[in-house]
Amino acid sequence: MSEEIVNRIYKLFTSSYNKIPIQEYEVAIEFVNRAFSNICYKDKEFYENNIYLTNIETEYKTDKILRSIVQYYLDGKGSKENFVEDILPIINALHGCKNDLDVEKLKRIFFDLYK
Repeated sequence: MSEEIVNRIYKLFTSSYNKIPIQEYEVAIEFVNRAFSNICYKDKEFYENNIYLTNIETEYKTDKILRSIVQYYLDGKGSKENFVEDILPIINALHGCKNDLDVEKLKRIFFDLYK
């Protein structure tokens, strides 16, 4: 997948942060943390390469964890079942469970990868 497409995907995810109420953002963070834990549990290499993210204390911590999750799935390392469990709830939470153009673009990209 080209760097341009990956950057567009990250932009679609992160542009959502400022568009949702704090309560929905907190729900999204819970989904991000759950997905990160799920992947760490299932993939030792991912765990070893990314566990340091749990120890950093910056305002960008969630963004870095989200990026690691997204990259994992864009690299084709996940499964369709795990994608539905990990990525879709994050997309829905970040977009307030609304079906807008950004949501559809994100879902389409991932569904195309995990047909």
